[in-house]
Amino acid sequence: MEFKLSKRLFVIKDGSKEHREEDPLPGAPVTQVKKILAGKYPSITNANISEPVAEGNTMVYTISSVGGVHG
Repeated sequence: MEFKLSKRLFVIKDGSKEHREEDPLPGAPVTQVKKILAGKYPSITNANISEPVAEGNTMVYTISSVGGVHG
């Protein structure tokens, strides 16, 4: 029996914007991928990662930035 890893896609929700990123590091933990993507999207440094949703043979993770109000 052969096992094949599903492809992963990361949807970054940054305020009103949404970006779709292919997996930059297949096989790595999702938290490590988030650290890599935070280099491009700094607002996701403390973001939440949703449970993956299957779309065909792709697992889609949503990373939502945590917005805060200072004051």
